[in-house]
Amino acid sequence: MPTVGRPPRPRPNPGRPLQASAAAGPSQARKQVADEFFSRQLAGHGGYTPRRAASGLLFTSRIRSADGNSERPFLVKASGLLAVALATGRDYLSVSLGSWRRRHRPTQRIAHQDRIMRRWGASLCRAFGLELTVQGNLPEPPFFLVTNHLSYVDIPLLGSLVGGTFVAKADLGAWPVVGSICRASDTLLIDRGTKRDLLRIGALAEERLNHGGGIILFGEGTTGDGSELLPFKASLLEVAVRAGYPVHYATLAYRTPPGAQRARDAICWYGDEELAPHFKRFQRLRGFEATVTFGDQPLVGEDRKQLAAALRQAMARQFVVTD
Repeated sequence: MPTVGRPPRPRPNPGRPLQASAAAGPSQARKQVADEFFSRQLAGHGGYTPRRAASGLLFTSRIRSADGNSERPFLVKASGLLAVALATGRDYLSVSLGSWRRRHRPTQRIAHQDRIMRRWGASLCRAFGLELTVQGNLPEPPFFLVTNHLSYVDIPLLGSLVGGTFVAKADLGAWPVVGSICRASDTLLIDRGTKRDLLRIGALAEERLNHGGGIILFGEGTTGDGSELLPFKASLLEVAVRAGYPVHYATLAYRTPPGAQRARDAICWYGDEELAPHFKRFQRLRGFEATVTFGDQPLVGEDRKQLAAALRQAMARQFVVTD
């Protein structure tokens, strides 16, 4: 039966002054201080991060027009798209070149990809005008994280918080631009209909975990409308079961401001709807709120189906409906 795994490592004390180690050079010291500041911002007191606004690169989620209109003006929408395009192009080049230079040093390559994933995710969240609330303790690498799946927004949102490598459907690799980004970042593209591919992805996931990386798996295997958790796909949990890795879990929820379209319609992308019309509707939002709730303790199990059931039950207890 699934049991509670090892507790997360304690976070830095928010009251202690920010400082780097005495042996660190100037650039390393700045990085250490920045990393500790970011950790404290996320950790907060008692493992809870108060809501914080991520102001946009060229606009913020707080903008409201005098007549109460909740849609972005054309120039604001255009500037948002430009910010997304520039951030994606910059980080695609960074992760491609960095991964190639570190191709024979897997631990450094994975760490570099995680840094770029966090930067890219944060850039997109700012451009979207996202206001974020984080509850609970973030997993530290190496980790195996399972979450629900609502939208393409989930990827930059989770990436900005924990980095990591996503497990995605193989057909995503055939998408223009997106496929190239997935390959550059070593996204684990899987054909769930082929048992041999499950074994291949399992071996790759285990390799990344052994080199200090993180794996992010959408337990439902597809997107939902935010009204409930869908049934879980247990097959990919075999990696965690076989290696004895604790499995962390988190739930995502979105909310739009008063007067805007419901989050279920404007943010959740599910069913057979094409991407282009949905994204057009999504970019009309001036801003929106996201809540990410991490579970108290990771779970471990000796059977993937029992572990999947235990994870779904634990996530259901903290699940918030997206409406």
